[in-house]
Amino acid sequence: MKKLLVPLLALLNVISGFAVVASTQDARNLTSRLQVLEARQWFLRDESSRLLLELSAYTQMSRVDSIAAQIEFVSPSPSEIRVVRP
Repeated sequence: MKKLLVPLLALLNVISGFAVVASTQDARNLTSRLQVLEARQWFLRDESSRLLLELSAYTQMSRVDSIAAQIEFVSPSPSEIRVVRP
């Protein structure tokens, strides 16, 4: 029985070492993926901020009024306004 115990423990020790190496590699892969996703998140946040700023510029009343004047839009008179209810 003692003759089998030492080789068995040695084998289990080697298997344990391989498991540690595999789990370390998995952790490295996950960390790398996390860094890629965080970089993408920062890019998307910057893009979102830029688009919100652009939207704000496009929806300024002075800009809307000037474009409406260029294409000859006029405000309706109060008698031309209709309220539609569902």
